[in-house]
Amino acid sequence: MPVFSGEVENYDYLLAIEESALAGFSFRYLTVWSGNTLQAATPMFLTHYSLDTTVRGAGRKLTTRIKSAFPKLLTLKLACIGSPCTECGVIGFHPQLKEQEERALIAEMLICFETDAQSQSCYLLGIKDIPEPFQRRSDDRFQNVKFSTVAGMPTASLDIDFTSIDNSKPALFQHTQRQAPQAALVGSSASGIYNQYQRPRGGNNGSLP
Repeated sequence: MPVFSGEVENYDYLLAIEESALAGFSFRYLTVWSGNTLQAATPMFLTHYSLDTTVRGAGRKLTTRIKSAFPKLLTLKLACIGSPCTECGVIGFHPQLKEQEERALIAEMLICFETDAQSQSCYLLGIKDIPEPFQRRSDDRFQNVKFSTVAGMPTASLDIDFTSIDNSKPALFQHTQRQAPQAALVGSSASGIYNQYQRPRGGNNGSLP
């Protein structure tokens, strides 16, 4: 797919995940076409999400007892843009599109995403691991449809000025040590995760392209 050119986690990688038949996940793509030309695409998946996934300690023991008595009570069907097996939630665009055109397509894709999720009875919606540069550029598009940001893990960047992986390790260790105190103080939205509960029924009647 030309829309994923230059990405490490490209179409071949996504296809390998899809063909692995990962239990509990249904894979699909959200695409936008102009005639026979693919303009934009992003992976998405459906799964059943346990609401106590991040609960620990005594709270976890309580939810485990509840789930043993009522197995479906704390589980919602989730529709999510991205992949459960990638580091970045990539929305790929045709290389000839301008930034303004990309932003317009994002808005259309989110409407179609929500409509499709409703048709699949998904009451929990998410967008997983949006890269920081893309998030800064397009955050208003997500907020316009009432997605909210949840901060991800702190990240650090390192210039590629080394000749081998072994030579990179000392510099990487020093760099992450300098970054860690700052991240602890100010937090990070380096890889945003957006989530949203479903809007009331009877909303937009759009459909997937």
